Amino acid sequence: MISKNSDKRLVKGEETYHRILLSAIDIISESGISGITASKLSSLSQVSKSNIFHHFKSTQEIPEAVLKMIFDELIRPIDDTN
Repeated sequence: MISKNSDKRLVKGEETYHRILLSAIDIISESGISGITASKLSSLSQVSKSNIFHHFKSTQEIPEAVLKMIFDELIRPIDDTN
């Protein structure tokens, strides 16, 4: 049996993950992929550095996660029609 508290933690974790990716998009648009740093992400997303590294092993993984998120958003309308 899953407690309601663990459900809330999962939802909050997903929200944090998404907020980090949205902040990474902002950084990439201003400074390019090389501009992504834990400090910038932490400041922009208002998430601690340790929380960033909870979701990602390194900042080098983040651009790939951003691309996956964008690709999933582009594909969603196609999947909804099937």
